[in-house]
Amino acid sequence: MSQLTEQNLIDAALAIGNIADSNGHYTAGLAARIDATGKTVFQLTIIELLALDHLQRIQFNGRTS
Repeated sequence: MSQLTEQNLIDAALAIGNIADSNGHYTAGLAARIDATGKTVFQLTIIELLALDHLQRIQFNGRTS
């Protein structure tokens, strides 16, 4: 495994782990975004999940600032 691959793996794991540390309003919004894709969480690719998380974070932070 290359160093870049290892770092990307760690970064993805941390980003997904941060979802679990988010509040209920945030995760409910992210869950709604996931549902809107027509896929289950387990059918999403990692990049799809991270992209949805990114979009939700932008919307959520914009709403609360």
